Amino acid sequence: MERLLTVLSHGYLAMNDLTGMVGDWLVHPPWPRARARAKPERSPSREPSTSHAGGQRASVLELLVEQSGDAIMMADERGLMRIFNAEAERQHGVSRREVHARDWTDTFGLLSLDGRPLLLEELPLYRALRGEHVRNARWMVRRPDGTLRILSGTAFPLYHPDGSSAGAVLTARDETERLEMERRCAESLERLRRAAEFRERFLGIVGHDLRNPLGAIDLSARVLDRSGHLDESEHRMVGRIRASTERMARMIGELLDFTRGRLGGGMPVQPRVADLAAICREAVEEARMSMPGARVCLRVRGHGAGEWDAGRLSQVISNLVSNAVHYSPEGKPVRVTLRGESVEDVVLTVHNHGPPIPAELLPVLFEPFRRGPGTGPSNRDGLGLGLYIVRQIVLAHGGQLDVSSSADKGTTFTVRLPRIHPHLPPPPLG
Repeated sequence: MERLLTVLSHGYLAMNDLTGMVGDWLVHPPWPRARARAKPERSPSREPSTSHAGGQRASVLELLVEQSGDAIMMADERGLMRIFNAEAERQHGVSRREVHARDWTDTFGLLSLDGRPLLLEELPLYRALRGEHVRNARWMVRRPDGTLRILSGTAFPLYHPDGSSAGAVLTARDETERLEMERRCAESLERLRRAAEFRERFLGIVGHDLRNPLGAIDLSARVLDRSGHLDESEHRMVGRIRASTERMARMIGELLDFTRGRLGGGMPVQPRVADLAAICREAVEEARMSMPGARVCLRVRGHGAGEWDAGRLSQVISNLVSNAVHYSPEGKPVRVTLRGESVEDVVLTVHNHGPPIPAELLPVLFEPFRRGPGTGPSNRDGLGLGLYIVRQIVLAHGGQLDVSSSADKGTTFTVRLPRIHPHLPPPPLG
């Protein structure tokens, strides 16, 4: 780039000199006209074609300078600005003019990065005039409209073939937008760092400072319940304490899962080769035991072999079944169906005959802190995170979660899961 600009600068000045010389030749030819008339065979001289070629080269050089994406500024050996291209005009907000070095700061609004007017000895182009090679210098420009731009450039001296000074050239690029983008990126990274720090603190507080005392309360309630020294009313009070601690533990678990899914880049899962049919049977049996009056029916078709996080998928099934039981009319069954006929994926559906989910709620049903319609226990006891967590677990397995609801067909949640986890290599053959 430096060599190119040196050639362009020398060529630009040389072509200007050549143009002047050709003009002088046309007005004052170096030999008498009579001699030219005496020898007509030499009249088609080569000088006019040389002038035309020189003019073309000058035009090309001028186009290269003017249409450059970088500002190009050149001063002669006396410190007079000779070249100030279109990009330089745009960056500085002033038109080209022949300005002496002592007036550059005032004319072009040159400032240091802290806003101080640059001294003559600090100007990159002037330093190059004194023989210094200046690379990656950075300064500010205050344009006539008051806006500030940050420029970065390189300046170097120019020499004639005999070694004498021919001036200096400066190329500059407007870095205002790039630096602003870097600043915003740095701020975003800092926000992410703070969010990660907050996440770690939050998980530590919820996971340790809340769960530990809650576990102590539950353990004490269990000891009291089994002591044999309580009357009927005291047993009921202890039962309420245990139910409350279980509900709190469930809410804390949901908060932890929500934090991991929202701030940690997705719900963490640990897939292992397992049988989803067995996971379904265990989860349904637990639901029957925790809700004695509920009718939960399980039907399995095909096989459920695949790569699953058994604990997380048990959480999915328990949550969907619990919601279905809460919204299902008394005496109506909740039907859980696992279809494993396909070799690529399995489909799990949970259906109930309760009132339909309002159409306006369906698009946001899986967002956090959303609650279903009605005033049942699920609306009082939860935080509205259950379905959000269910969806995050399904997505972490590379699956899909959908819901359909109508007054005549009831509500069905459909989970589709690939048998092989998309982020793991396939299991070995045999």
